[in-house]
Amino acid sequence: MSTIEKVGPYVDRFLNDEELQGRVRSAVKNGGGAMARARGRGSAKKAAQDPKVRRQAVAAIVTARKVGEALREPEKKRKPRLRWVRRLLLLGILGGAAYLAVDEDARTKAMGALGIGDDSSGSPPPTA
Repeated sequence: MSTIEKVGPYVDRFLNDEELQGRVRSAVKNGGGAMARARGRGSAKKAAQDPKVRRQAVAAIVTARKVGEALREPEKKRKPRLRWVRRLLLLGILGGAAYLAVDEDARTKAMGALGIGDDSSGSPPPTA
């Protein structure tokens, strides 16, 4: 098996997985920031003692580890979305609202069931 055949699935996964690309960007950004700050410290000892350099380096390492783990595990299969359930529910709600808008008897019954009465006197309901 050639190297291209071995690496091919990983390259395909990387090119098609935006989350994985974002993790790689984050690792490179953190690693580059740590390197730039470490170079400005003068000596390796000072750079190793700088807490910001250490934080950025650790963040880069952790992110790189997550990238490696994501590449090793099989690609997550997305659950099929239940769009039809949402559409059916929305259709039922809209149909019911349209029916209530057209049929005055049904609207009156629904308003009575919800406690929303058609009070024509204009005064607030009595309180107990």
